[in-house]
Amino acid sequence: MITVDHFLRVSVNPVDHNNEIYTLQCLASGISMLALQVKMIEEPIRAHELSNRKCMSTFGFGGLEKFGVNPTTAQLLTCYFHWYGLSICNYVRLVGFIKGLNEGRFSRSDASNPEKQSSVKNFCDGFFESIPEVQPIKVWRDKVFAHFSITDPRKRDNSALLEMSVMSPITYSDGSFCVGGMALTLNDQEAALPKWSVSDSYEKLTPRFWPVDPLLAVNEE
Repeated sequence: MITVDHFLRVSVNPVDHNNEIYTLQCLASGISMLALQVKMIEEPIRAHELSNRKCMSTFGFGGLEKFGVNPTTAQLLTCYFHWYGLSICNYVRLVGFIKGLNEGRFSRSDASNPEKQSSVKNFCDGFFESIPEVQPIKVWRDKVFAHFSITDPRKRDNSALLEMSVMSPITYSDGSFCVGGMALTLNDQEAALPKWSVSDSYEKLTPRFWPVDPLLAVNEE
């Protein structure tokens, strides 16, 4: 048996979920690599804070050079957040799909049956929404990472949000790089996206999904 969710103790037979398990392993390897890359850039800054007994922070768009982060690395950080956000959302939803199959909430054939497809989506939605750590990431996934809102505007997207979707603001505070947590006002309209960091997200999700080996999506029992 293989455990895909250690908090809910969801264990499945890998033979029944071969494609899904392999995909989770691939995603987990990428997620771990991205978290490690971000951590490697953060560590010198944290060491400087510790040695100088002073917390450092930057707000706004850009300005990471004062931390010794060159422009190319700053651009890569933006990509790391994009890739991490997309991967972790796909990862969690796929775990939800496996859980639903394992519990008999729906069948594989339901996913291709127009009359039953909603049962698959609703279950995966519910599982995803039950995990608070990924909720701020989902907002970024919907408005920035999956596609920039300005390229696919919706009725509820005001001008400030549309502009914010292509700003990619990476800042540093509380010991880690993060996005969000600030508001933008444009044409008397205001928009804000929630704050989150790759390092904090990965640290909180690891006990649930990768407690034995973070390079493996699942752990054998």
